[in-house]
Amino acid sequence: MMRKLAIAALAIGLGGCNMVVSEKPWFAASEAALPGLRDGLWANLKGSDCKFDPAQAMQDWPDCAQPMLVEGGRYRGPSMGADDEKGQLADVTKWDKIDHVLVPGDPLIDQIDMSSGKNAGPQGESKGFLYIAARILKRDEEGRGIEVLRWPVACGPLPKKLPKRKGMPNPSDFVSKQPFPGLTVKDSVCTAADIAALRRAAALSEKIAVPNKTPPITSRWVRERADGG
Repeated sequence: MMRKLAIAALAIGLGGCNMVVSEKPWFAASEAALPGLRDGLWANLKGSDCKFDPAQAMQDWPDCAQPMLVEGGRYRGPSMGADDEKGQLADVTKWDKIDHVLVPGDPLIDQIDMSSGKNAGPQGESKGFLYIAARILKRDEEGRGIEVLRWPVACGPLPKKLPKRKGMPNPSDFVSKQPFPGLTVKDSVCTAADIAALRRAAALSEKIAVPNKTPPITSRWVRERADGG
């Protein structure tokens, strides 16, 4: 199974079609939570039953444990196809980079700048911002987050079954028909009227994450450096 940049994978691979997005950022870097996340190598764990040995080299981790580097306002993670070449997975200089701003609140909101990624092209297919809700479960002695629960900021609940259609499904089939208050869907794109609506959607999304088949993931700090040094 190919790995994507971990946070973008949560947003795009698990729920991008039904996520709140924006053309311009709602938050500035100056609004970032302090202290934030501890820098270093993290593991994004898919499922509560994911077991891995943090002392192992990350290329030996199981597929349910996806490596990610936290570097202040930037995430780094293996590009697609890295699983096919373990040497590439181990070489962090080849990893994708993506900027983010983690802002305080209940829950916290992680603003992901898709235009900063390696694959952001001139056609704009990866431009804009999307949003992940987060709750810090554990902190170190300096108050930095070392274990985080994350779930997509959803537009609203999805139907249990897709409508029956001939041929390929429509993009609108993957977007809620019951958006949360303050959210608007236009051309299958879900946007918030203001920050209050975005924050409200972040809180409400936690309860529908599992029914929407975008279950929360746990991110856990492992060590200071990817190479174990």
